[in-house]
Parts: sequence; structure tokens; C-alpha cells
Amino acid sequence: MLAMARDMSEIAKRVRATGDFAAVEERAINIRQAGETLPQLSPAGARSAGFQAMAGNLVQAAGALERAAAAADPTAMSIQYRAVWQACGACHEVFRRRK
Repeated sequence: MLAMARDMSEIAKRVRATGDFAAVEERAINIRQAGETLPQLSPAGARSAGFQAMAGNLVQAAGALERAAAAADPTAMSIQYRAVWQACGACHEVFRRRK
């Protein structure tokens, strides 16, 4: 999860600066691939389906960000960055342990 947070931070810098589409695409691939492994961390019981659905939302959003970066479309990148951020946040609201 920390790697995804670092990737999101790096993407944010590049989305604001624009132009470094390859770096955004690389980081989006990392997030998508990490998201694909999240179902293995799924909690037991009734909450499992929700966790799996949220992991799927993250994978979908990161894939869309990946495609926006590959297309060198800064507007779409910005929109899809927010979608990834929202997918992460939605899952954290429900499943992240509070400190």
C-alpha cells in the first residue's frame, strides 16, 4: 500500500507539471498491478465482496489513468488521477485501520 501512495504522490507532481506522460503511465501500471493483487488481502466474511469490488474499482481507474497517459492527454490524466484517488479513498474509508 505504501508503494501505491508513493506512486500517487509522484503522479500528482507530474499531472500538475504535465509533459512527463511516460512516468505517469509507469506509475499507473504499478498501481493497477498492485490493485490486481489486493483481492488476496480481502477480509473474511460479508465485507469481502465490498473489498473485492473496491479493488476492482481501483484497477479500472488506474487502467484508465494508464491509457490517458499513453495517449498524452493531460486533461484526461487529471480526471483519471482524481478517479484513482477517489477509489483509494473509498476503500480506506471502510477498510483502513485507524491509528
